[in-house]
Amino acid sequence: MAILTNYEGSNDDYENGGTIGHRAQSFQLSEDASVSSISIYGSRGNSYSGTTRFAIYTGVTTGSSGTEVVGKTVNTSTLTGYGSPAWNEITFDSPVNLVTGTTYFLKVMSLTGSSNDEVRWSTDTSSPGYASGGSWYATAGDTGWVDYSGSRDKNFRINGTAGGAPANTTNFFMLKMC
Repeated sequence: MAILTNYEGSNDDYENGGTIGHRAQSFQLSEDASVSSISIYGSRGNSYSGTTRFAIYTGVTTGSSGTEVVGKTVNTSTLTGYGSPAWNEITFDSPVNLVTGTTYFLKVMSLTGSSNDEVRWSTDTSSPGYASGGSWYATAGDTGWVDYSGSRDKNFRINGTAGGAPANTTNFFMLKMC
């Protein structure tokens, strides 16, 4: 497994995500790939009684929440402890094939729990430089998405295997009878 695309910039700010407002980072891949997991740099918030969904979407705009491609819901308490940010990897139940040229959105959405302090996602506000996407936030749950691109980027990794789904590995042998 390799990191297919990522942004690991300054950790000068955190954006709290709760049930009132979700967070996202748009991204593109440089080649088709099979994605098996994502990672975000951050921690659970001071309040972390609920569940959080980590998902990859397409079609997010200021007027649309988009379509989920793959996702996984976890207990927020399993994330790194408050005040101790680290890489938190979420492995999907099944890998998904993503294609180059499509803009995807890694969404972090608190489904239950505190209204504004479930997940603290590390954000670069001083010198954001991820050229293939940018930071987004939702003002009300999974609606009202606003594009922060250019003024901040979230620290994330998209993990998997370049080239899409692995080829069929069944070997066929031909025997020649003399």
